[in-house]
Parts: sequence; structure tokens; C-alpha cells
Amino acid sequence: MIISSSTMLLRLSILISFFGLIPLSVQGFQLEIVNGSGKFGLIDRSSGETILNKNYEEIGWNEGILINEQLRAKKNQRWALFNSKGKAVTAHEFLTLRPHNSDQFIASKMLSNSILQQFGTIDRKGKVIIPFEYLSITSAGDRLLATFKLDNELVQTLLDAKGKALIKGFH
Repeated sequence: MIISSSTMLLRLSILISFFGLIPLSVQGFQLEIVNGSGKFGLIDRSSGETILNKNYEEIGWNEGILINEQLRAKKNQRWALFNSKGKAVTAHEFLTLRPHNSDQFIASKMLSNSILQQFGTIDRKGKVIIPFEYLSITSAGDRLLATFKLDNELVQTLLDAKGKALIKGFH
């Protein structure tokens, strides 16, 4: 895979910004992750506004601080979704939270009285799109590959973004 120099500079800027060395300009914001006593916060250097107070274990995505005007922050080992202004869209309830497409996020929650996770999807407003009833969900282009248990066997199904099965249960 060939990576352009501008892509490399953006990735380097994200890494440097994560460690608080320089700010990162993103879509009209000049965002900087700041560290205070081992907790992270987020400020907009262009306005001086605090987006998130220094209360979080982690902030941002693997791909950068903001994705589709959304960010995530981890507190007490649980992720929450926030809008670009720092307003919480969800509670800190997700073990995992990652983007699927421009309007949807794959998330997992801990099952009640269990060590297992359940996966589902939420939209940008935190509304559940695909219920949290799968053992795993992964992106497969614009589709989702979901795994569930049927008669003590792991079965996969291909879902559209709304959760409709396109190819039902295969091994």
C-alpha cells in the first residue's frame, strides 16, 4: 500500500497531538488533547474553549480525534459518544465503540451477570439501530458481519446497516 506524504503528515500530526505536543486542526477546530495528572481533556485552541474537562482515561479514535463530527471518551473503562462540542450523546456504557460508517457505530456492552459482551450498533444520536444481541459485529464494507450462537454453534449472518439479514446463518 502506498501512502501519500499528506496522509503521513496527518497521521504524524494526530500522534503528536495525542501526546499534547502540538494542536491538530480538524474541520474548523484546532483541537488539542491535554493531559493533567494522568487524565485527558480536549480543548479548542482556536477559541480557547474547553471541549472536555481532564476527566478521561482516553479520548479520540484510532483514526483521529473526530470522526464525522463525533468523538469518544473513556471513563471508568467504559466509552461514551460525544458530539464535536463535547456534549455527551451516550452514557459511559460501552466496552468497545468504533465507527462503522458516517452515521453508525459498532459498540459492545457487558451482559448482565456474565463476563460476555453483546454487540450492537448505535447512530450519531446514541439511538440503538441493531440491538445488542450478537457475540460480535464487524464491518464488511457497508454491511455488517454478525456472529451469534445457535444450538451451541457459532453462526454468522450478513446484515445491512439497519440490521436486516441479507444472508442468514452460515458457518
